[in-house]
Amino acid sequence: MTADRPAGPIRLRSHWQRAVLALCGAVFLVIAVGMVVEGPWGTRLLGLVIGAAASWWTWRAVRLGVTLDETGVASHGMERTHRTPWCTIASVSAQTLPGPGLGTVTTLVLTRYDGEPVALRGIAGYASDRNAARMRELQDRMEALRTAHRAGCESCPAGA
Repeated sequence: MTADRPAGPIRLRSHWQRAVLALCGAVFLVIAVGMVVEGPWGTRLLGLVIGAAASWWTWRAVRLGVTLDETGVASHGMERTHRTPWCTIASVSAQTLPGPGLGTVTTLVLTRYDGEPVALRGIAGYASDRNAARMRELQDRMEALRTAHRAGCESCPAGA
């Protein structure tokens, strides 16, 4: 293990965000169990559907975040997981983007060599000075990992 390479994966996560989303999923799961146990067949069927959705929601909420390892960056969002290999990343930048609601969010955006931006929504937070400082710190850390990977990788694009 060297100082510039991690011994294992680095997980970047927002504990509060994960806890609140998981709690919401758990509440719906309890409601679904109640519907399955106490109700006519139609209510039981609806309870099973709600229970399946609540289970999926809770599972995704617990995994929410970004994982950095020797292969690249994995962004675990509520909808899906998006993996980006280090060899395809041209740059990392902290940016403020439109959020899912009325506000804006600050997150890291990976720019690939083909020009496609990849926003890491798994660590996005509402735009604030504190969150912007956190993103700049994560940007520096991620850029150091990308540089370390490029130094020892024969598959990375030459001269890029």
